[in-house]
Amino acid sequence: MYLKRQIAKFFTLSFMAACLFFISLTLPLHADDYYIDINSGSDAIGDGTQGNPWKTLHNAISYVDGDDNVHMAAGTYDIASGEVDSALVINNSNVTIQGDTNGGTIIDGYS
Repeated sequence: MYLKRQIAKFFTLSFMAACLFFISLTLPLHADDYYIDINSGSDAIGDGTQGNPWKTLHNAISYVDGDDNVHMAAGTYDIASGEVDSALVINNSNVTIQGDTNGGTIIDGYS
């Protein structure tokens, strides 16, 4: 009887470990943070870091993967400021685009 309980316990724990392993495969490995600043960033030499942000949202979107975060500095993101005059298409799921936490981030698609 004791042996049967130990075997059942072993298989139960093994099953739970296998379930946790397969669930972990579905979770993202990491989410990166990227930064853009329409006023001081550069799509030519920026690398998307907080200290060296890109200029435009269009450029940033071309680099992000699923579950990444794009932080937009305060400013007006429009054609006059350097945004591309084309549709913004996001092909990756779960990308977060966040404006400045103090407000002041404007995406103007009509200028």
